[in-house]
Amino acid sequence: MAPRPGGTKVFNHPVAGELTLAWDALICVANPNQQLIVWSAEADSRTYEGLRFLSSWAANQQDDSESDAVN
Repeated sequence: MAPRPGGTKVFNHPVAGELTLAWDALICVANPNQQLIVWSAEADSRTYEGLRFLSSWAANQQDDSESDAVN
C-alpha cells in the first residue's frame, strides 16, 4: 500500500462536535521515513468555528485551573 500524501478525517469531539479536517503529509527528502502531518480546516467552515471555540474553551479551562491553584 503506497503512502497517501493527504486526505480528510472526521473527528467527533465531545465538546465541539463533528470536525472535518484536511491533512497533508510533508515527507523529508533526506529521510522518507520522517513525515510532518499538517492538519487544517477550511476558513469560515463549521470545523473552523469549532476549533476556534475549542481554543477559547481550553484557555478558559487553563485560567480556571490556575486560579484554583492560587487559592
